[in-house]
Amino acid sequence: MNCPHCNAVLESGTAVCPKCGSSVQQEAKQPAQQDAQPSGTAPAPQQGAPDKGFDVKVVKEKVVSKVKSMPFYPALRKYRYVIAGVLVLLIVICMVSSCGSDGPTLYRKAMEYAREGKKEKAEKYMMKAAEKGYAKAQCVIGHDYLYAKKNKKEGMRWLKKAADQNCTEA
Repeated sequence: MNCPHCNAVLESGTAVCPKCGSSVQQEAKQPAQQDAQPSGTAPAPQQGAPDKGFDVKVVKEKVVSKVKSMPFYPALRKYRYVIAGVLVLLIVICMVSSCGSDGPTLYRKAMEYAREGKKEKAEKYMMKAAEKGYAKAQCVIGHDYLYAKKNKKEGMRWLKKAADQNCTEA
């Protein structure tokens, strides 16, 4: 079977020519025209046929028929809802995991742990908030290094970071 427009060899049952993109359904209706066409030449345009240009419906039909003619499409069709569900689930997981990882949220978590007496967790979250660039957390870490841990150099480094962000407590 050949394309009526570009004379490309097609597999039987193909709805759209993969070479020129034209609809092949017209060929089945007009087999006599194909036989009259000399091989290797493009067929003459049909008289009275309107030029469709970039009609959205035509383009959509071509794309849909092309996708349907692909060998993997029927296998994926029955799993499309599963694939879509997995993608949505991954997006939700990414959104949930990114929530609570900004400086102010980490700072609030650290303060909650400190009130509950969970010092190690409080320090961990306070350090994360400070590393994210949250000035209040940097100030707390700086004061902790200066007064509790007696590490003046590290304390001044964190307090300078907080002061650079106009933290009044630094």
